Amino acid sequence: MKRVKNLLTVVYGVVFVFGAFCLTSCSSSVEPIKAVGELYGGGVIAAMWTQDGVQHGIIVALTDQSLGRSWSNVSEKEVGSVARSRSNGLENSLAITAQEGHLNSAAKLCLDYSNDGFSDWYLPAIEELERIYENRETVNAALAAVPGATEIPKTAGYWSSTENGAILAWNYNFNFGIASNYSTKNLVNFRVRAIRTF
Repeated sequence: MKRVKNLLTVVYGVVFVFGAFCLTSCSSSVEPIKAVGELYGGGVIAAMWTQDGVQHGIIVALTDQSLGRSWSNVSEKEVGSVARSRSNGLENSLAITAQEGHLNSAAKLCLDYSNDGFSDWYLPAIEELERIYENRETVNAALAAVPGATEIPKTAGYWSSTENGAILAWNYNFNFGIASNYSTKNLVNFRVRAIRTF
């Protein structure tokens, strides 16, 4: 019985010492909890989720990169499955700009964008735009409070990086909260706003 008591004392001592060490030495490295609408990482947090105990989120740029431009200068030639992700806009954006004959696109505007030391921006995939739409009121309130930033217009349409064939791509209508997959890539002009993730 005495041996068990000593063992428990040792175990308790180790836990206590470890706990004390962590409280004094580790607390400064703990990332504070983020929230939608927070100014962070060169923009405003527009969506949040937790995966394996780690916070992740979408950061939307403070301004549009274009008020109206075509999806890509390449017409009637599909990028293919590498640009059809509904949730991975970075993968789509890199594929769009790597397409043969590419000179300019909504994706390139986003990939070229840089703000506050961050240069890993890209054109959002359609589901990423949908996440932004779900929190648009909070995001716009935050954008309105930042000098020089511009809100996401409630009546605007935005290009996504998700392709839908040789001549079509997905866009998101912020007026009705509707994703559309029948917009002609090189003829229709929609707004462009970059995002990045953490």
